[in-house]
Amino acid sequence: MKRLLPFFTAVIVLGAGCATLPGPVNDEFLTEKTSEEAKKIEKHELAVVEKKKARDEAERDLSVSDQRLKVVQAELAAFKADREVLGEKKRLLSLLGNAGEVEKTERAIIEREMSIRKKDQEIKCFNLLRDHRKSLFELKEAELSAAVAALDMEKARIALKFQEKRPAQFKKETSFWKKIISGSELVDIAAYEKHNSEQRKILNEKKSLAEQASSALRDCEQYTGGTVQ
Repeated sequence: MKRLLPFFTAVIVLGAGCATLPGPVNDEFLTEKTSEEAKKIEKHELAVVEKKKARDEAERDLSVSDQRLKVVQAELAAFKADREVLGEKKRLLSLLGNAGEVEKTERAIIEREMSIRKKDQEIKCFNLLRDHRKSLFELKEAELSAAVAALDMEKARIALKFQEKRPAQFKKETSFWKKIISGSELVDIAAYEKHNSEQRKILNEKKSLAEQASSALRDCEQYTGGTVQ
């Protein structure tokens, strides 16, 4: 999957908020991987592709929810505007002494009030749906970041084995500036392991938040007796 490597390099920025984010592993250090290690790398790469696809779908669902909420809010505003028009019409008909039309308009006002109350509740549920889909999007992002971190950690382990076979060429630098300019620094496997652990922790936090958002949405749907989509 060498053709996918530029994609992996780009996608890792999803975890850029983490201070321990290690750099990409040099492909030259992966040339001696065993067939078993190659299978592991391919498995991790496929997982990253699937997680990105799921993240993109969640992002699309979130965009739909954002737009749907705007539509419902516009419908509510239209109902309120219509209620205002009906109120003015009722006052006019009262001045004209048209009792029959006044009564008819009053019924229309009551219907609008009912529509407004229903739409208000819909907006509450659509807000919760939007929060739910936002939490799912963030969860899928976390899953993607965790998959990338696992891939890089596996590559780092293979790269370190490659370097350890060449002790005269690679060594652990202690100086900060030597680490920056040296091309022979040993892979810091601890940094990759720490980053992987942090991404797993973030993933668990996002799972918890997604479950809370899902519970709140279910409560709203049970209250209204319907399902928002």
